[in-house]
Amino acid sequence: MVAVTPQQLFKFLHSEEVTYEEYKKAVTHYRFRVTEEQFNALIAADMKPIVVDVDMAEGYFGGDDIIGFAEAAVNARDQGYSIITWYGSNTEAMLVAVRASEVNVLNTPKKRGARRKVK
Repeated sequence: MVAVTPQQLFKFLHSEEVTYEEYKKAVTHYRFRVTEEQFNALIAADMKPIVVDVDMAEGYFGGDDIIGFAEAAVNARDQGYSIITWYGSNTEAMLVAVRASEVNVLNTPKKRGARRKVK
């Protein structure tokens, strides 16, 4: 099983590179780049990308698109896939179905900064 962050999975799925060397050149930020071992495991993993896109501003999709995405997610869930969602700070969006036995998407902390004190 491969463990990755949502950002790493997004960068992997959004890239069009077919070799690790091409991928490594395309994804230059080390925090978002997977290792060669992770890359090979993700290539072999059973995943169904539903939405993996950038610039997902409000109103980007129409109602028929949204219904199509929902149907794809429900069908994938019925087939035993886990559904992973992620929305990035620059309006990137990811909706992907993965086999939980093959891909573990790690929780990442939300924005750093203000923490509420518990009394």
